[in-house]
Amino acid sequence: MTRNKLGIFLSATLALALALTGGCVTSEVKVTRGVDTDFAAGDAIVIFPNRMGAAGLKDVQFAECVEEAILSNKPDQRFVGANAFRDAFFPWFEPNTAPDTPDDLRRLLARPLVQNRISELGVHYVIVLAGSTQEVHGFPGILCGYGGCLGLAWWDRETKLTAIVWDMNVAGKVGEFTAMSSGTAVVPAFVFPLPFIPPTETTACKDLGRSLVELLAR
Repeated sequence: MTRNKLGIFLSATLALALALTGGCVTSEVKVTRGVDTDFAAGDAIVIFPNRMGAAGLKDVQFAECVEEAILSNKPDQRFVGANAFRDAFFPWFEPNTAPDTPDDLRRLLARPLVQNRISELGVHYVIVLAGSTQEVHGFPGILCGYGGCLGLAWWDRETKLTAIVWDMNVAGKVGEFTAMSSGTAVVPAFVFPLPFIPPTETTACKDLGRSLVELLAR
C-alpha cells in the first residue's frame, strides 16, 4: 500500500470513527417516588455499594463516583462512610442482614439502641447503589499481525446505575433512581489501536448525583 493510499485509509477510518461516536453519550434518569421527606442542613447521607469486596468492586467505584457527583453540586453535603456506618450498627446493616423492605426497616429502627445511634450520627438517608456496564452489538473489524494492526472495530456501551433511597427518620423508601447512559465505542487501528470509549459510567453517575441533589433540595 502506497503512502497516499495509507493516508487516505487512515483519514477515512478516523472519519468513520468520529461519525460512529458522534462525540455524544445519550442519558436519562427515571425516578419512582415513595414517601415524602424533608432534608435539613447538616443531615448526613450514607451510600452503600450493593456488593462489597472484590466481587463488588464496580459497585464501590460507582458509590465513590456518585458521592463526588453530589459534592460537585452540593459541596456542603455531609457523608458518613459505609464501613463506619456498618461498624456502628453491627450486625444490622451487614450485606446478609440489612433490611430489604420498609417493614424490615421499621422493625429495625424501632430498637432504641438503633434510634440513638442514628441520632448520634445524624444520618437521614441511606442510599443503596448498584451498577453495571455492558458492551453489546460488537463489530470486531481489526486484524493484527507481526507488523501491527489494521481495521476498525466498534460496539455499543451501556451503563445503568440504580439508587434506592431510604429515609431513616420516617423508616420509609423515598424512591428509586435509575440513570442509564449509552454510546458507541470505536477503535480504529493503523499499526496501533486507538480507542475512543464513550464515558457512559461517568455520565450516568453525574446525572444520578444531580438527581439526588434535587431530592436533597426539596
